[in-house]
Amino acid sequence: MIAYRQITYILGILVLLIGGAMFVPAVLDIVNSDKEWETFVLSALLSIFVGGLMVLANSTNEEKLSKKDVFILLPLSWLVLPLVASLPFFTASIGLSFTDAYFETVSGVTTTGATILTNLDTLPPGILLWRSLLQWMGGVGIVVMAAGVLPIMQVGGLQLLKLEFDPRMEKTLPRTAQLSLVVVGLYAFLTLICALLYFIFGMSGLDAFNHAMTTMATGGYSTHDESMAFFKNPNILWTSTIFMMVASLPFVLVITAFRGGPLELTRDVQARWFIGLLAVFIGIMLFNNMSIFQNLNDNFRETAFNITSIMTGTGYSSQPYDQWGVLAIPFFLFIMIFGGGAGSTTCGLKMFRIKILWETIQTSFKTLIHPNGVFMPYYGSSVIKEGVSIAVLAYISVFMLSIFIFTIIFALLGYDLVTAMSAAISALSCVGPGLGEIIGPLGTYQTVTTPFKWVFMVAMILGRLEILTVLILLTPSFWKD
Repeated sequence: MIAYRQITYILGILVLLIGGAMFVPAVLDIVNSDKEWETFVLSALLSIFVGGLMVLANSTNEEKLSKKDVFILLPLSWLVLPLVASLPFFTASIGLSFTDAYFETVSGVTTTGATILTNLDTLPPGILLWRSLLQWMGGVGIVVMAAGVLPIMQVGGLQLLKLEFDPRMEKTLPRTAQLSLVVVGLYAFLTLICALLYFIFGMSGLDAFNHAMTTMATGGYSTHDESMAFFKNPNILWTSTIFMMVASLPFVLVITAFRGGPLELTRDVQARWFIGLLAVFIGIMLFNNMSIFQNLNDNFRETAFNITSIMTGTGYSSQPYDQWGVLAIPFFLFIMIFGGGAGSTTCGLKMFRIKILWETIQTSFKTLIHPNGVFMPYYGSSVIKEGVSIAVLAYISVFMLSIFIFTIIFALLGYDLVTAMSAAISALSCVGPGLGEIIGPLGTYQTVTTPFKWVFMVAMILGRLEILTVLILLTPSFWKD
């Protein structure tokens, strides 16, 4: 039996939280004497009223949700909450249609960062803050979901990470609720430190706070059309690069590093693979860019920043990186799919799946060479069980198939292959910008067609929720008691 009342009750609480958050940009607009504060207040009151009704009408003594209930709750959350959160965009004077308002909001809460807005420099401060706040809230929600929910649901091999992290969590944080509180606290603390450094290095207070939120969320919304290129400040780019890397590590690991020292990072499989792959990708593009940047410092800074931004799915840009020679387009299409660690704010395949794929391939090669030998793939010091390997291979297969399907759909909608494929990968990996003249680092999604936007929204939600979490709802057996 599906607990519809409990699901609605939880959705009501989340709607209340979204409504309460709308008062933050309202206060900013009041301080800046901008009339958009009325839009936020009215949207907040409506959201609180609807959320309150949902909570009061569905209050129940039942406390636990079944796994089936959670599978229903997660996609509903990422559909309903953007609908509520899009109210300020839809009713504000910036003149967005419902499709554009919903697109901007879905992109925000999934931390994708694909935007349909232009002339960001002239938009009301409350609108800019709301975009950033949506990404920040989406980011922390994703971390809590990945740390406490998805491993239990055994989505795409994530049960392995439950086993990997359980001893650590039991020693320091025995309950999921406590873990969530510490994660939120650390997330907020790192955001404040990032904002302070941005401010010290020359950003205005509003810019610093906005960019700190979208950096830690690896979301990439900026307050300027030129993104990070607007500031023309090397220190800001290096700050952003470092905090994007931190946000791409599993937050449970970051907590452990705070408690046990930075050496904890070197003991974690995902951290080693993420930093190692990132270094390799930066090295390849450094060599490629030697003819583009005459100064080695400029080359290293711009390459490190843009590679980190795309690999982590943040989507900031400081250069038209799709114009970095013939290698640029296939290279950036390739690194978009990786992401960071599970339990971070990034999307994509995740490092633990890349590691498991590598170990499985190595084990297969050894078995071919020595047919009578017995070889086991390892993740750290733990043997990878066959069920985990199958789950990971199935997820990667579905991910790649999804890229192919969405590429075909975007191409059928009239877009060239580079635009179509980069849009598919960008949406499923929650990167934001694609490649090409329309949706590349210097473009936006404003001019794409309405069907394109709705397909892109579906892909963003699929990618953010690990694809299988949504697709399982389409199987008839799921709905059988």
